[in-house]
Amino acid sequence: FNVFAGLTEECPLTKERSYKYRLCGNGLKVIVVCFVALSFAITTMLMLQILYTESIPQSSLHSIHGAVATDYSNCSQIGTKILTRLGNAVDAAVAATICMAVVAPHKTGFGGGGYIMIYNYKNYTRPIVIDFASNTTTGFFAEVGIRLPAVLIGLEFVQRAYGNLPWRNVVEPIIELTREGFVISKDLADEVSKNTDYEIFSTGPLNPGDRLQLQELTKMLDIVARYGAKALYNNTENYEILQNTTLNDKLLQQLANYEPTVTMAESSTLHRHTIYYPVHASFMQEVIEALENLPILAKNASTIESQALVAQTLMSVSLQSSQSLQYEEKRETYTGVMAMDWQDTYVSILTLVTRINYTYTSIR
Repeated sequence: FNVFAGLTEECPLTKERSYKYRLCGNGLKVIVVCFVALSFAITTMLMLQILYTESIPQSSLHSIHGAVATDYSNCSQIGTKILTRLGNAVDAAVAATICMAVVAPHKTGFGGGGYIMIYNYKNYTRPIVIDFASNTTTGFFAEVGIRLPAVLIGLEFVQRAYGNLPWRNVVEPIIELTREGFVISKDLADEVSKNTDYEIFSTGPLNPGDRLQLQELTKMLDIVARYGAKALYNNTENYEILQNTTLNDKLLQQLANYEPTVTMAESSTLHRHTIYYPVHASFMQEVIEALENLPILAKNASTIESQALVAQTLMSVSLQSSQSLQYEEKRETYTGVMAMDWQDTYVSILTLVTRINYTYTSIR
């Protein structure tokens, strides 16, 4: 009886081992070697990343983890530049908004009001709302149907309270822009050409692609940068921004005494998402409730029928809300700026301006 009957030897015990044996027997060694090599590579990359991060200036890290969104590239670039100079999201958003008032006066300007919402993702608290719109239609301004020019006051207020840079450093890039000039956009040129209400003093018509320099605005912004926005109303350094007008001392006092208000944002839920809005924007709750009650499922929310239903609902609620408002908001234009920084702080600025005559004094 042979106990080895029926057994075979896949890898004969000889000096010349087969390829199949080397493949099977050395497989574990290959795995171990690959694992060690991979671990070494990962460790090396992590060490290099740590060393590289430590060598990068803090300002560069700020710009990497920040963003600014506006309608115009010049303003987005100015906001981003503020981030690289150790500014936070508030600094960047304020600078970009001032820039928008310069390059896009048909969309916004210094003669209106607005809202600023500041939200930090890390602390999970309600956003802060700085309101310089709801209390700008009182006194003389209510009589003539325009807003108190509170944009610069509101922007300076929020920047000094929540910004990281000196106020002048935030305004300086826009002063440089007005001094050196900016390229006129097509929509600005078109808007001016078709609206006789817009009064522009220059050496000729505005053409897309031309460079527009604003000497008087440069002087005004320099005053604002050095002394603050209220210097325009108390004649600091004998600068009379309201010269050649019929405005009296009472009006100047109303301008000089104006202060924005600070509140916590209200919130509503739309399809399990929290939406924040200013306290005085009570119609937002009506809008959200109306959208919440629409018979739209997640799977068909992107259809044409669903989008038309949403648009119809928004128009209906907006019409109902506008009928209850005393101020004619249809005469106003709106524009928004958004910014975020490395601290997960998100800033949204909405400015609104009454569509009245605005003036440019320029040198080409």
